[in-house]
Amino acid sequence: MVQTTDLKITGHAGKPDKTGAATKGAVRGRGRPSGRDGRPADEILIAVASELFARQGYDSVSTRQIAKQARVNLSAIGYHFGGKEALYLACIEAAIAAKRKYREKLVEAVARVLAETGGERTDLSAAIRGIFENFVSAEFLRDLVDPQLHLLMSAVRDSTVAFDRVMSGHIGLLIDAWVPLVAAATGQPEEAEETQLRAITILNLVMSASLSQPLVRRRLARTETDVTISRLTAENITRAVLGMLDLPQIKSAGDGALPSGDFIETL
Repeated sequence: MVQTTDLKITGHAGKPDKTGAATKGAVRGRGRPSGRDGRPADEILIAVASELFARQGYDSVSTRQIAKQARVNLSAIGYHFGGKEALYLACIEAAIAAKRKYREKLVEAVARVLAETGGERTDLSAAIRGIFENFVSAEFLRDLVDPQLHLLMSAVRDSTVAFDRVMSGHIGLLIDAWVPLVAAATGQPEEAEETQLRAITILNLVMSASLSQPLVRRRLARTETDVTISRLTAENITRAVLGMLDLPQIKSAGDGALPSGDFIETL
């Protein structure tokens, strides 16, 4: 066996050559050891822990389980993060950072709708439909359910130590994006409780497109999500939102084209 530090990536260390040096895949030194794919150990830990926390919840995941699945020694978690809570918070920060472009695109889309429609109800209805045809379809066309979204939502659902950070760094910003649109559609003040609740409901509907994908596939006996299902999902959510905002149920003026791969990849 190759002698490595207590931060080695176990199970992936290369065999020594004739000089005794480890081949590619082994870890040298204590700095930022890398695994078989060349990533530093702290990045591997964040990736693995994020999926575990998202799937099982913070309380149900142990550091031993994380280390085993990441193929690192248990001491690596303490070395890089100090403990489970700090690793969890690092996962949250990584997820918030990964969702930055999604937040920016949503804020830009809503601002553009308000600027171009001037609050006119028919135009507002058409513009809202355009937003949902993009954002809902994009969420639903992902190859897999987004573990980062699951992670952020579980922090809110379970009121974990990351609750305030998720609200200030992601969820709250998305609600803030929808509030002016709701206010324009209903004529109510942005600070009104009903306006806030409607904005939260819209956010829940959009995020459900991604979170419900396994349910849809199982129920409809599909191995993947096709274009028809994506369009129908976007249509159903759009109708629900327009109804909630008492806006005209107009049909799409477009050709039904789905968002491009580039658009999806940035969400």
